[in-house]
Amino acid sequence: MAEVFINGRFLSQTQTGVQRYGRGVLEQLSMEPDRVLKPGKIGRFGAIRWEQFRLPRQLKGQGNPLLVNFCNTAPFSYANQIVTIHDLATFDHPEWFRPSFAKYYAWLLPRIAKGALKVVTVSEWSKQRIMEQFHLNEAKIHVIPPAVDPALLEAEEEGVDGLENGFILMVGSLDPRKQFDKAALILQKEAERQGLTLVIAGAAQSHFISMHLPIGPSIRFIPSPSDGQLAWLYRHCALVLHPSLYEGFSLVPHEALAFGARVLVSDIPVHREALKDSVSYVDPKQLTALPDAVMQCLKAPSPTSNATTTFGYASSGKRWRTLIEDVQ
Repeated sequence: MAEVFINGRFLSQTQTGVQRYGRGVLEQLSMEPDRVLKPGKIGRFGAIRWEQFRLPRQLKGQGNPLLVNFCNTAPFSYANQIVTIHDLATFDHPEWFRPSFAKYYAWLLPRIAKGALKVVTVSEWSKQRIMEQFHLNEAKIHVIPPAVDPALLEAEEEGVDGLENGFILMVGSLDPRKQFDKAALILQKEAERQGLTLVIAGAAQSHFISMHLPIGPSIRFIPSPSDGQLAWLYRHCALVLHPSLYEGFSLVPHEALAFGARVLVSDIPVHREALKDSVSYVDPKQLTALPDAVMQCLKAPSPTSNATTTFGYASSGKRWRTLIEDVQ
């Protein structure tokens, strides 16, 4: 792919589902290292300045080649680019984010969505929201979902000290939309009665408002688990719980299914779109029903490991290559 560059800012960020998506697609595109442009270690605001000012100047000096952006942000002043917008949570629920972050996204996303050649998103649900919010033509937006990362499936499992089989697992950033705090508080007493541990695997991110997790003997927090630890957690849990109020796609349930875990998710449109009947559902606005829903899931047979719950990054890479070739 001649004259194509990748905005590699995400490679220096803490890995969440968004960054994992970027890494998964990038690996499939097999770009030469000098085609992946990175800001270096210049801090959060330095990275923004690099992306918005230095990066477009560098590209314009090289004849305005195509720039590909995987992780929500892109230079607002550069037109010859493809941008990826995973969801519009900052528009639909700005109260979940630090005010400065929500305001920056409210300023940036409309500009890059309208100015780019193409917009990629990760679900049909997100596509509809982007069309509504930014008044874009449907033909401009392409859906290329995430997939279960082969590196996670192939990781050498690392046990977690003090944990044995049979815990309830929640995975993800400590983001208010995930409702890990509310779920843990509601499940805490039942978990203690049943001798179950509630494991929350994830770290706080600076752009979210704080989440106050309950503390108790039945609750275990594992910040920033490695792929080996995460693989072990998925493999040895009794249930993966994902009670999120809002998602652009939601990779965690797919990872859990790939490891053969039981899965209980919030009943929101994007989960119904991607997961269909492969999981159990609970109303995320009625979490008082969560203890009964969890106990019912724990009594159900474990599913068979299913690493094909999403189409895989080989297919997503092919879709990305086709899109890039179409716009060149």
